[in-house]
Amino acid sequence: MINTNHTMVNHPVWIDVDDKIKKEKDNLVITYIDDEAKCFEANIYRMSEYAKKIDADFVILRGSTQTNTQQEIFRVQAFVEVYDRTIFLKSNVYIKDNCPNLFDVVPSGKVGIHDLDIPGIHKQEFGIHRRKKINLLKYEALSKFPAIDAQINSAIELEADLIKTCYDNSVIICDRQHAGLFNPITFEFRKEGVYDSLWMEINLYREGFEVFELDDIYNYNIANSSNTKK
Repeated sequence: MINTNHTMVNHPVWIDVDDKIKKEKDNLVITYIDDEAKCFEANIYRMSEYAKKIDADFVILRGSTQTNTQQEIFRVQAFVEVYDRTIFLKSNVYIKDNCPNLFDVVPSGKVGIHDLDIPGIHKQEFGIHRRKKINLLKYEALSKFPAIDAQINSAIELEADLIKTCYDNSVIICDRQHAGLFNPITFEFRKEGVYDSLWMEINLYREGFEVFELDDIYNYNIANSSNTKK
């Protein structure tokens, strides 16, 4: 059983943030940047120029509003519910000058996201990914049940095994109907866990959204523009 001692876990209770949504365009490009992450400001500027090029609104979510930085990405949900289509970009994503309109790349009705294909890289890495996913599902179960018995544990392992992907949430293209992808984590989990991408992977599986596998060329994360891929 997972130790739920309060000194060992974080308490990511979702806070209803009053993010002002001033919609002018049908589509949106959105990112989140920590106020201390000044090294990504150049990337943010390139994102804003890209939004102009594809005729979309551009929103920067700033500041720490949640009890864990990983939760900030889920603030995007309120915006996805308003716009026809949304492109989410993590702040370390560098948009090249020749990047096409990702709304044209990803068909409407599908979620554009990159699968790291961990099983194809190394079985050991996939095993680590699976264990992290099982841990997260156990934290969720402990928010509903006083203990995890053999039956619950079997159900958790089955769900983890059914999710045969490893999605990277650095770049996401989605429609209004996909707002459930950003359903937040509302239960306790260990502070050292990096779970935002894992939870979104679980959301994708549970919601049954159709996925368009985004090519790695559109998912390349970098802070230094001099090292970008050709």
